[in-house]
Amino acid sequence: MRGLTCILLTPDRERFEGLVMMAMAHAALHDEGEARTRIFCHAPAVPLLALPGGPMLAEARSLGILFIACQTGLAEHGLKPEDLVAGTQISGPIAIFSDLGDDRLVMC
Repeated sequence: MRGLTCILLTPDRERFEGLVMMAMAHAALHDEGEARTRIFCHAPAVPLLALPGGPMLAEARSLGILFIACQTGLAEHGLKPEDLVAGTQISGPIAIFSDLGDDRLVMC
């Protein structure tokens, strides 16, 4: 099965929530480990990972969705990894694209 990598480019909360919902649908269709589902928040969108996410983000994490914050965005917004959704990884666009493999790519 092909994985799904989503990239959020803007700090729009509604887009973020919509993207999480689409990622959850993808993750729900696959057994854990069968096809990965990742959401990368580019620099301007990183603060969205520091907001209270409530049950939706908890459910997303339980489905195995991986949240990734842009390292540059973390620094630009004065955030630390512990300020973000539990389990969020820190990375950058080069690493995301070099590890894309045959994932479907969604950018918004």
